Amino acid sequence: MTDILKKRNRDPGQSDRSFGSFSKIRISATIFCLVLTLTGCTKYHPPLLISYTQDGQEISIKKLIEGSSPSWSPDGKKIAFQEHGGIWILDLETETRDQIAPAGTNPAWSPDGSRIAYANQGIWIWDKGSNEHTRINNEGDHPCWFPDGDRLAFSQNGIWLINIYGSKKRKLFDEGIPLSFAPDGSSLLVEMMNKENVYFILSILNISNLEAKYLVDGTKGSFAPDGYSIVYSMDGIWIYSLIKKLSTGIILDGYDPKWSPAGDHIVFGSQGNIWIIDAPYKAINSSKETTR
Repeated sequence: MTDILKKRNRDPGQSDRSFGSFSKIRISATIFCLVLTLTGCTKYHPPLLISYTQDGQEISIKKLIEGSSPSWSPDGKKIAFQEHGGIWILDLETETRDQIAPAGTNPAWSPDGSRIAYANQGIWIWDKGSNEHTRINNEGDHPCWFPDGDRLAFSQNGIWLINIYGSKKRKLFDEGIPLSFAPDGSSLLVEMMNKENVYFILSILNISNLEAKYLVDGTKGSFAPDGYSIVYSMDGIWIYSLIKKLSTGIILDGYDPKWSPAGDHIVFGSQGNIWIIDAPYKAINSSKETTR
């Protein structure tokens, strides 16, 4: 637990002041964790929030359900997730869930909401209308939808792109895991290892020239709906502003965050559960005064 309180992996050119929120809450967070440990109340406590606004803006945090790898439906009303080896759908309004596949990992909702891709000894697509499951590739993991909904990126000794019928497969990059396409489809957020194979980094892969550019140290993330920010995990949940070129920490304990389609919420995994918080987008990214 104390590892998540460490301050490390500073972005290139970033000053210590950008990480001031960590040092401000280090003592109180440590005491909080110590109390939980001494009292035995270490299970399912809310992940610690970091104050990230100057105007006292409050955010809410709520545990949704046991599970991991959340994926938003396009209308923001449901979340696909994995639990106990299967793929499920949680209805956020009724708080009911339905299983769509007894086995699978890393579900990804299609842009039009009619399909869910997932991995299970290959890449599969579940069709909502017919309730049929179709395997479009015999190998691969981490399916990621292209914005047009007709193609998928996935990992298989590199990153590949394939259409939903299992044809026109082509390799995009020799390494990495696809995480999230930019809303306009011009780039792909990619997770890979650094040159020394010591820790994970996030890069932006240009779809036109297939060149990858280092972005920040971290893992698992997604684009904001307008493409100007990225939420990702690195000893907690962070938001990287592509405008300000600055990372801001918001959660001390979390993994695999996903931005809601409306941009007003973020879901993420922590302590074996899926949580939801208000997205501090305006506070972090503010206006587009700074050029990219």
